Formats: sequence, structure tokens, C-alpha cells
Amino acid sequence: MKKLFALVLIAVLMLSLTGCFGKSGSSSTEPTTPPPALSTYTKDFFGLQQYLVDYGYVASVDLSKYNPASNDEPAADATSGNRTAVYYDLLGADNGIRFVVGGTVFIEIYDFSSADNDTAKKVLADLKANGKVTVAEGLDELTGVISKSGKYVILYNAKNAYDGYSEITKVLENW
Repeated sequence: MKKLFALVLIAVLMLSLTGCFGKSGSSSTEPTTPPPALSTYTKDFFGLQQYLVDYGYVASVDLSKYNPASNDEPAADATSGNRTAVYYDLLGADNGIRFVVGGTVFIEIYDFSSADNDTAKKVLADLKANGKVTVAEGLDELTGVISKSGKYVILYNAKNAYDGYSEITKVLENW
């Protein structure tokens, strides 16, 4: 009787272990759609944001609720916690937006496509000279990259680690 009980116990244990170690690494059956090719994006301020969101360089935000035809800052109810307006006029830019990645990293995108003022010229000259700029006295110096066209700038706080910085720099080579 004890042997039979022990055999039943072993069988139950084997079945429960089989259930625990069944198929591993199973994934959903939904296919993941790759983002569109670079050539499908408009080479403007909004297109750059959409590209960075689609490729996962910045937090996923539904940009469809923003009007790409207007240069207005997003309305307060349309601003997500991951995408907020910035004071782009401090840099002499036409427009700007900030994406927060994690809790400590931010990426700011600025549109200088028609900015023709002394502040904008100084910011762009500083970035071309040493890749850094100070937005206002007393604030941290920020690392920045200018797009190939010279119209767009991405600034970020390099003191916080983020693997996407080098990838974003590569993106701007095509913008």
C-alpha cells in the first residue's frame, strides 16, 4: 500500500512539473509590424517626432491627436506625461518639444527651419563648434546634435545614461 501511495505521489509530482516546464518562450501569435521606411516620413519637425516614436527611441505617444500643420504647442489636455512643450523661444527656435525617457532622461527636439535671429544663430554656432549649449545661465550645459539640413536640433542631458543617444544622432544624419 505504501508503495502504491508513493507511486501515485511521484506520478502527481511528475505531472505538476511537466505543467510548470511546458513550452517555454511562447510568444503571442500577433505579428509585429516593422515601422515604415525612413523615406516615408516627411522631413519636418512633426515627421522627426513620429520617426523617433515609431522606432522606439522615445516613449510611445499617440501623435495623431496633434496637428502637424500648426506650429502650436500641444494643448494642455493633449500633452502626455512623456511629451511636453518647452520654451523653444529661449533658443530662438520656431518650435520645440520634450520627450521624457524613463524618469531621468529627456530628449528635446527643436525646429530652427525658419529661425533667423541672433539667439538661434548663437545656439547653432555653439553646437557646431563643440556639440554643447547652455540654454540659460545657471542651467546645465546640454549636449546637442544638428540635423544634416541644419533645421532641427536634438538636445539631451548626457549626464544620464541612455542607449538611444547614438541612434538618434544617426537619425539626424538623414534629416
